[in-house]
Amino acid sequence: MFNNIIELYRGIFYNITSIYNLHLLNKKSWSTYLYILLINISLLYIPNYLYNINSLFFIWIIPAFIFCYIFSLDKFNDLLIFLKDPEQYINIDLNQTVYFFLISFIYYFIVTCVSYIPYVGKIVGPILLAHSYGYYCLEYSSYYNNLSPLNKLTIIENNTFFFIGYGTFYTLLSLYLSTINLFIFFIVVFPLDIIQMTHLKWIHKVRPLNNVSKFFLIPSYILDLILTYIINRL
Repeated sequence: MFNNIIELYRGIFYNITSIYNLHLLNKKSWSTYLYILLINISLLYIPNYLYNINSLFFIWIIPAFIFCYIFSLDKFNDLLIFLKDPEQYINIDLNQTVYFFLISFIYYFIVTCVSYIPYVGKIVGPILLAHSYGYYCLEYSSYYNNLSPLNKLTIIENNTFFFIGYGTFYTLLSLYLSTINLFIFFIVVFPLDIIQMTHLKWIHKVRPLNNVSKFFLIPSYILDLILTYIINRL
């Protein structure tokens, strides 16, 4: 139990200190990064009742959201590469991307169902959500460490409390920020967390699955059943 608490705080510490990775950004990334940050700050200080004003919503909030979404698609990988070693720039495999989105959908479906359970859902739901944010970081950082989907699931199951701690910050923000503000904040901070996760070489070491937790393997089993059924039907 004591080791689990240490792992939890260890994950929180590494998540918070990811801001240090700002020094890895080049000048072009810095200018884009700061522009996104300014947009996010401006949206944060818009009172909630102003979101109901149609003119403001269509003139500023929606365009800002669209711009940030385009930025996330076009510039996201530029923020992740190690600029001191450009050879580490990689192309993300389409098959792994599809697998990631499918298993994420199933996992979030489970989290959503759990959140509707009276009393238990209010406690377990945020914990599972924090766990999933930690999985997001591991998923993207694993592209630089050549990990298979099964290895990624094994790693996150063996370090359950670490990944819960790593995603706790995002979960707390989701309770206080609107969806659009959370999304823009996510775009700004998430690349730094991925760089931080990539630097943690010890977390990417694949060890035999111990008896800590098997919850995250459930979405994998469900996805395998779905894919097997689809393949057999073709």
